[in-house]
Amino acid sequence: MKVAARLRKRLTAAVTVSVCTAAAAWIFVSPETPETSGFFGVSVWNETADVVLASGSQSYCQLAFRTPSDGGGMPDRSALQPGGSPRSFRPNESGQTPDRSGQPPTGNGRPQESALPEDRLPDTMPYDFPEELYPYRAMLSGAEQKVYDQIYGNAAELYDSLPLRSQLSADSLARVMNAVFCDHPELFWLDTSYEYYYTAQGYAVSVTLSYNDAAKSIDAYRSRFEAAAKKALAGAQSLSTDAEKERYIHDYLLDNVSYDLDSALNQNAYSALVYGESVCAGYARAFQYLLQQLDIPCYYCTGYASESHAWNIVRLDDGYYNVDVAWNDSLGNGSGTYHYDYFNLSDAEIAASHTRIDLSVYLPACNATKNRYAA
Repeated sequence: MKVAARLRKRLTAAVTVSVCTAAAAWIFVSPETPETSGFFGVSVWNETADVVLASGSQSYCQLAFRTPSDGGGMPDRSALQPGGSPRSFRPNESGQTPDRSGQPPTGNGRPQESALPEDRLPDTMPYDFPEELYPYRAMLSGAEQKVYDQIYGNAAELYDSLPLRSQLSADSLARVMNAVFCDHPELFWLDTSYEYYYTAQGYAVSVTLSYNDAAKSIDAYRSRFEAAAKKALAGAQSLSTDAEKERYIHDYLLDNVSYDLDSALNQNAYSALVYGESVCAGYARAFQYLLQQLDIPCYYCTGYASESHAWNIVRLDDGYYNVDVAWNDSLGNGSGTYHYDYFNLSDAEIAASHTRIDLSVYLPACNATKNRYAA
């Protein structure tokens, strides 16, 4: 679990929801704050002004949770509803707002300048994110896109804290974080957890990003990642069509990756390409990254398939297809055989087992048929 950094005299609860983990999620509630139970644990007021610290994380399905204080801490799947955003969870399972008595807000709801981190990026960020390759960014408003570019730029430089150049609601910030995670498998060191300050009016004004263990030795991790990707791409680059390249990468991952719930860094492409073991998120991010390197539009799709799940949407010459590499691998590919039960499916074909949620519902419809493949 990723536990938010404690501030003096503050309450903090943090949760990280991962895709394809054994128990979907656990919630940590600080023992000294039993009244704070729920998804986004809300802290007390910052002493400098009306700025509150909260912690969030990307999630791929909307779950109602039982916390340790009400008997368990395991997800209550009976209340699962596809869709929604992380912020749609109530701060308290009882529906009550955590008690802030004795700590009333003061001031005008704006943080003092000293409360905001330094903005270390240039005023103009030279990023080019074409919609056909980065569809999640295109789903955002102009203000959200500005923050998206900030998040990307700071994550690329491994800066942890940044002031937001556009004030966003918590829901809006969650959409931005979701979009960055889904568009950029190359940021394998970026953890899905984050913290943010917001004003009494509910607008986020700064964000603190979290990084996994790869950030501690980023040059070495990058070198291994790039070498593994180069090896995977070597056999595909000489093929003549995108469909041939797509199937080559699919088969390469089946040959070189094993499904393992206990694999390290299993929410990113590094686990699959370098360690050779991952869960659905790692398979999907690796497939996305490799096809991006081949200039084939490939999107990370999140949803529900008996549990929180991730797969891909790929654009070929005749349109879009669904591909679930992890599920094909779980079918087994011994003796040089491959399974394509979940390869290049239409939405109608995959609907019996997979349901898109969150921003993924806005990804292109998959109705193409020419490149449907069955061994």
